[in-house]
Amino acid sequence: MFSRGRGGSARRLAVKVPGAVVFAIAVVAALGGCAPRQQRRTVAARFRGLHACEAESVRSGGSGYVVTGCGLVVEYACTEYDPFPLFPGRGLSCVETSVRAQGNQPPPPATVVSERDEDGSLRLSATTALRGGQVTFVTLPQRFPERAVVRVFALGAGGEANEACTGDLLIDGVPVPENEALVESVTGGALYSALTELDVLTRMGPARRVLARVCGRDLALTSQAQRLAEDLAIRTREQTSRPAP
Repeated sequence: MFSRGRGGSARRLAVKVPGAVVFAIAVVAALGGCAPRQQRRTVAARFRGLHACEAESVRSGGSGYVVTGCGLVVEYACTEYDPFPLFPGRGLSCVETSVRAQGNQPPPPATVVSERDEDGSLRLSATTALRGGQVTFVTLPQRFPERAVVRVFALGAGGEANEACTGDLLIDGVPVPENEALVESVTGGALYSALTELDVLTRMGPARRVLARVCGRDLALTSQAQRLAEDLAIRTREQTSRPAP
């Protein structure tokens, strides 16, 4: 389930699988060694896909990588863990942890973004801010039409000393069933990744309250985030219902 990257630093993380909680060693990509060039390309591509803009600069910083372009300043944390099982060829996954506009301009509204993975299959994603973090929703309509990934970044949470750090997702107080889940210590905080059913995103839209609990911290999804999750589910089902060319 995990791969060890060159130049990576091992940390003890909590992994949840159905019916059990176990500990595993995962590798968070380091900023040293031969990795930076590959990571910068990955981060720049992610920025281009999410914001339809070419990166003007990509630099390492206190929160991982910082990208500027088109009046935006965006921070990323990168990991080698991909919650979708058996996905071929995908190495580094970079998640936005902060998006802000230069000057006094508000950040652009969050939207569903379409990308192509290494094998040509479609990947839909959407990212938006939370108070104290960021949430990203991901689907692969052609490869896993009934599955979705929810990734929540909690700013300043976790740490190497907190080996029992776990994550949960709750809709109106009811825990969401997970096919697989992991909490990683990444630059700037903790990243909770949960592989679940696509219907979970649909249920988020009309819910009264959606909450992510990461390392003991509660992060409430905004109404915008809940609508974004539902929109992504609708887009995913539209893609899966289209006849093959």
